Amino acid sequence: MAIINFFDTSALLGGYKLAQEDRNIISPIVFEELETIKTSSTKDEATKYKARSLIRYLMSHRDLWETCCLNQTQIDKILYKTNYLPDSNDSRLICEAEIIAEQNKRNIYFITSDASQYLLANNFKKLYSTYWKDTSHKESLWKGYQEVELDDDRLSCLYSNPEINLL
Repeated sequence: MAIINFFDTSALLGGYKLAQEDRNIISPIVFEELETIKTSSTKDEATKYKARSLIRYLMSHRDLWETCCLNQTQIDKILYKTNYLPDSNDSRLICEAEIIAEQNKRNIYFITSDASQYLLANNFKKLYSTYWKDTSHKESLWKGYQEVELDDDRLSCLYSNPEINLL
C-alpha cells in the first residue's frame, strides 16, 4: 500500500519532489494560493518565478499527483470542533488532510514547510505532521540576466563586436 502524502503550498514551493511510488494529494487550495502568489504585486520576482515553475512542473508530471474535491460542510465541521484553528487556507488544508485520512482509514503524511502549520497539524491524530526543509544545495534562480566580470581585452572585444555573443 502506497504512502499517502498531502501537501501544503510551502513544501511544494520549497522544492519537495513528488515520488512516483507514493500517493501524492494536492488540494485545489494549493492551486489557488499558487495563482495568488504568481500574480501578486506584493511578492518578489523570485517567489513569483518559483510559483510559475512549480505549476509547470505539476503540469508536466500529472501522473505523480491527484487532487481532492471535498465537501465544504465536512471541513466546516472540523473547524467548528476545534477551538484553536482559525478559518484560513492553512487550517482548511489540515482539515482536508484529516478527512482524507478518515476516508482511507489510515494515517497520512501532512507535509509542510510552515512551522506554525506543522504545529497545528500535530494536534490531529491521523496526520503524521512532517516539517520539510530543503537542506540540499540550492541553485540560484535564473532572474533574466547574468552578472559577469570582464577583463579589459574581453570588454574591448564586446564593444567592438556587439553582434557576437561573448558571454
